[in-house]
Amino acid sequence: FGAKAGVFPLQAWLPTAHPVAPSPASALLSGLITKAGVVVIIRLIFFVFGQDLIVGTFVQYVWAILLLITVLLGSTLALLQNTFKRRLAYSSISQLSYVLLGICSLQEVGFTGSLLHILSHAMIKVGLFLVAGYLIYQYDIHHVNEMEGVGKKSPIAMWCFTLFSLALVGVPPTGAFYSKWYLAL
Repeated sequence: FGAKAGVFPLQAWLPTAHPVAPSPASALLSGLITKAGVVVIIRLIFFVFGQDLIVGTFVQYVWAILLLITVLLGSTLALLQNTFKRRLAYSSISQLSYVLLGICSLQEVGFTGSLLHILSHAMIKVGLFLVAGYLIYQYDIHHVNEMEGVGKKSPIAMWCFTLFSLALVGVPPTGAFYSKWYLAL
């Protein structure tokens, strides 16, 4: 289930799948399918095993370390990507690790932040991938370095992309701001 959610060292499939998939499929993949792994992990921890079995154990510490590595790896590799949809995919890996870190805390406030971030991330990433699909379809833009001047050609799409990007960062008053606030708590 960690592979479905893109957790290190099982995350390699996600940035490989997004660039070759049609943009609506990428939107669905990032918005729903990756969240399925997170939901199953929640079900296993809280409904099958119980959080008392994991809290304070070696499993919780190793899981947290793997998630922190995934956050750093996903964010760093996203910055290094030139392929537009691959950059968004690595960003999803990082964001899903935030969600799993909230669950890994095994505290109510972390769980609340995780659930809020699942919802906000799904809506934001669907929007980002649909804008990416529009840019690919309309202007044949597949790489970040090809985006020069696209704001003048398609200002509405770029405003949407900017707003979705700011929401993903967690700028107030977006949903990701509240979810990341709870995760930080």
